[in-house]
Amino acid sequence: LVLGLGGLIPFVACAVSVATGWRLPLIDDPARALLGYAAVILSFLGGVRWGFALRMTDLGLQARAFVLSVGPSIAAWMTLLAPTLMG
Repeated sequence: LVLGLGGLIPFVACAVSVATGWRLPLIDDPARALLGYAAVILSFLGGVRWGFALRMTDLGLQARAFVLSVGPSIAAWMTLLAPTLMG
């Protein structure tokens, strides 16, 4: 629970910084930092799904789960390629 809530800190801090103009130490562009952190979290969640897929015994379901687990990482990567506002 503590780690999960701690993971919200970068989201909240960057979002508040973007909304209010409050400067964060060591972060020049809080909108880009927010986008990058979101991409990292999406990739992590894709990895979690991959881990669950490894334990599946039905090969058809496993293959589908592997394909779906890559989706969040690809989507996150695409947002990093887009202009910040669009991402």
